[in-house]
Amino acid sequence: MKFYRILRRLTSIRSPRLRLLLFLGAHTLRRRTIGLYVDPTLACNLRCRMCQFSSDEMRRTTLRGRMTDEALAALPASLMHHALKLQIGCGAEPTVDSRTASIIAAGRAAGVPYISVTTNGQLLTPELLRQYIDAGLNEVTISLHGVTPSTYEALMPGATHSRFLQLIDTLREAKRCHPQLTVRVNFTVNADNVDELPILPGLFGTGLVDILQLRPVQNLGHSDYTNFDLQPLVDKYETTFGLLRQRAIEAGITCLMPQRDQIILTAKEPGRLDILFEQLTYCYVGPHSSYAEGFALPGDTYSSYHKRNHTTRRILRALLMRNTPSQRHITRKLNYRL
Repeated sequence: MKFYRILRRLTSIRSPRLRLLLFLGAHTLRRRTIGLYVDPTLACNLRCRMCQFSSDEMRRTTLRGRMTDEALAALPASLMHHALKLQIGCGAEPTVDSRTASIIAAGRAAGVPYISVTTNGQLLTPELLRQYIDAGLNEVTISLHGVTPSTYEALMPGATHSRFLQLIDTLREAKRCHPQLTVRVNFTVNADNVDELPILPGLFGTGLVDILQLRPVQNLGHSDYTNFDLQPLVDKYETTFGLLRQRAIEAGITCLMPQRDQIILTAKEPGRLDILFEQLTYCYVGPHSSYAEGFALPGDTYSSYHKRNHTTRRILRALLMRNTPSQRHITRKLNYRL
């Protein structure tokens, strides 16, 4: 899991200026600098309450569309050769698109060091997972919002807990045949499921899950869920987050989780330098957007875009700025403890 060793080093750097300087050095030397996140199709089989797919209006207007085959074919030359990580499935469900295995294979051929699929797992059959692994998959990430059947199905409408238990069996068999496969779980924590954290490691037992990431709920707008009060997470930190960490260690699971004082940070705006670093390293591609404003796919490449936008000069100017807060409405990234 070399990618996570890189992540460990990066998140240990608290200075936004130092992070930008490191990016500038790698960018100048033409090293891999971006995380590439691809949604080939904006669609999902579930209506998870904390997700925008729970909104009828969003599904009818914004959350629809499919990347063209031409745009996908352009990814290796335009962006994959600059990616440290390729993740398929960011805001949508990758298992509903039949081209996901070919995207994985393209990433492997382009030399991307780490390739991941993020899915709710309800459609991930043994046969489909085998296709992904054969194409070059390093990691499967399961999105999860509840441990008990009642909470799981209440927060993930359209999913069934029994199918989730079948998924665990599928993952365990895949890992038996392919020990190098990394299994990761992303758990979104809110006031309604925080009490279930201590029993989460027991759901998987030992030897299956490698990485467990806890994400405090965020208000992304246009979702069915409305309780974004993070104070209960802070108040119950030791008896929930703390106990989960202890049990995860006993099960051999690595935890990525915020510290108590970081939870509330998800409601605060980051600094300008933090935003610039994220803009430079976080590369999202979907049916309606590619990397950054003004980036055309097919057509543009990583090199042509940054040359046209004078990225080196932009970073040098930014290093002279104060890291003052800047308003925006996208997800906040946290420095997780590893």
